[in-house]
Order: sequence, then C-alpha cells, then structure tokens
Amino acid sequence: MPPLPTGPAGARKRFELDKLRLASVRERRPAVRVEQFARIVPPVEGFRRFLDSLPDLSEAAALRTLVQRILAARKAARPVVVSLGSEAMRGGLSGLVIDLMRRNVVTALALDGASALDDFELAIGGGAGIDASLGDDDRVAIARESAEGFARAASRARRLGLGLGRSAGEVLLDVRSAHADASLLAEAAKLSIPATVHVGIGIDPVHSIPGIDGAALGESALRDYRAVCETVSRLDGGVWCGIEESPILADTAEQAIATARNLGFPLGSAVRARLGNEVSAHGNSHSSVGLDLRLPGPTSLLVPLIRQAVLAFS
Repeated sequence: MPPLPTGPAGARKRFELDKLRLASVRERRPAVRVEQFARIVPPVEGFRRFLDSLPDLSEAAALRTLVQRILAARKAARPVVVSLGSEAMRGGLSGLVIDLMRRNVVTALALDGASALDDFELAIGGGAGIDASLGDDDRVAIARESAEGFARAASRARRLGLGLGRSAGEVLLDVRSAHADASLLAEAAKLSIPATVHVGIGIDPVHSIPGIDGAALGESALRDYRAVCETVSRLDGGVWCGIEESPILADTAEQAIATARNLGFPLGSAVRARLGNEVSAHGNSHSSVGLDLRLPGPTSLLVPLIRQAVLAFS
C-alpha cells in the first residue's frame, strides 16, 4: 500500500476540494467546437423516396418505425423525450435537436451531469472537452466558468423552487452566453420546454465543483426526477429517444417508467428508442414499454437522417 501523502514535517496532507485547479475556457483547447457541429439545412427534396427505398429489415426498418412513431406521437399531442449523454453532446448534434424543439417535435429533454456541463461549456466558450492530443493534464476536465455557472444554477434552483435543468437554462440566458444558441438547456428555458438534469452522487463530474451546495444539488435534481416521472406518466403513445445515453440516463428512464406503471399509468403504446455505437441490436427482448427500438451505429449519421425523415413526412 503506498504511503499517505504528507506535508511539512511529515504532517498528513489535508484534502481540500476548494483548492481544485480549474482552467478557464479561454485557456483550454476544446476537443470539439460548435463550428464543427451539424448544420441545419431545409428538407432535402426526394428524401421521402430515399427513405421508402430502404429495406424493410433490421436497422433500416427500426429507423422508419421510429420516425413514424415520432410523427404519430406529435399528432396525438404525446411527449417526445430526447435524452443525451456526453458523447452525444460532443458529437455535434445539439443544433439538430434544437431545431426539432423549435418545430415542436421534441417536447422534453433529459441530460446527466456530464452532458449538462458540456452544454454549459458549449454555451460559454463554444467548445467542450479537452483536446487529448495535448497530453496529460492534472487539472479536472471542467472549465472554471462552467463550474461556477452550474453551482449557481443549483443554488438558484433551490432558492426559487425550480428544477436543476430549468434553472441551468435560465442562468445561461441571464449571463447572455456568447454561444447560447448552441445550448439545449438555454433553448429549453426560452421555449418553456421541460429540461431535466439527473446526477449520480460521486460518479458525475459536478460533484468535483468547488463550493457546490450539495443540498441544493440534491433537492433540485430530485425535483427534476419527479418532473421526468410526470412526463413519462403521459408517454403512452409517445417516444423516449436516448442518444448515446449514459448508464445514469438509461436507469433514470427505466426507473421513471417503472414508477409510472406502478401508479397505474398505461404505457403499452409507448416507444423506448436507443441510439448509439454502444447499443446492441439484439438486446433484451422484454421491454417495460410497448416497443423497444435499438439503432446501433454512429449518432452523427443517425440523428441527421431521423431529422430529415421527420421533416419529409411532416
């Protein structure tokens, strides 16, 4: 067992999280920048014929079914929830989701702590993550401005009785972030679309933020969990679409579904879709909702295809 770190005169070094070194967004080279993100283009002529030409098998059939169920959900005024993990946030997809929010296709968002911090970094500095090619760095991979903004959002949420996601979006709008148009949370607040943030104690980077109020974080995150349960209670005929979901988001969805079912809400016509490279096309055939769709593959291609298909059939 290695010896404990010591300070002067052999004294045991104190663990002081408030001394954590965080770099400013202006000092870091991000792994991705908003200029690299997917561009918003109008409906592509002939795309509907292209979609109809795909084989009615495997992932192509699942994609077509997902598009049909999204359109049916909105026609019936049922929710379409999109949850995004950090890989999705850094995959250049936020503009596509924002466009679907503005078109009243996506009606609710769910993020975890890591993807919410990415959203802050995109809004404040126009980039997210740290370029790994620069070598090892012992600084925590959270930008100082993002940490301060997230901590402020948690405290503000508790003071005003808001959920963490809504408060975070309003903070980003209040500070007039330079790239707020790339922020899912800011856009959700602007459009009054439910946006929830789900954090896991000790496994989300938000818990390394110096000075963050744990009670405020817990209370506002609990409020968001209850909000997402309320949304899921109306998901019969609707869609929950997970894009590169983290285990936290996947478990949040399943727990919210189980809670709604326990309270007697029908979900036999709901859709639970999962998109991403880590998704298995042949997962568990038993589903807690009516239809479990799995689309393995790069979401940087799948999400633009789904958006174009939704526009083509709208």
